[in-house]
Amino acid sequence: GVYSTPQPETQLIHNLEHGGIVIWYDPERLDADGIDALTRYVNSQTASGISGRYKFILSPWGGEQPLPSPVVATAWRYLLELETADTDAIAEFARSRYGRSPEPNGGPGPPA
Repeated sequence: GVYSTPQPETQLIHNLEHGGIVIWYDPERLDADGIDALTRYVNSQTASGISGRYKFILSPWGGEQPLPSPVVATAWRYLLELETADTDAIAEFARSRYGRSPEPNGGPGPPA
């Protein structure tokens, strides 16, 4: 789902372990339109899964080190660094990476 406050990295790693996608953004480097675009994208993914539960998470970054770019999509062992909220690039990344993890059967199948 979508979070408006930074979530602990350690908690979101569990989503990655089960094949999900976590999208982090730097609220100081991404404007409101970009955050809205990411929010709509993640909401559309979580609403379209089996039982409405695709494993997509959006969270502002709260880590100790800065993000390498304003938007970073993560999957197990992969990063996609973006300068903008490019949901087409994130969708392509998700199609090729979703469910490829140590425990991929911990939830619904991949996005269409």
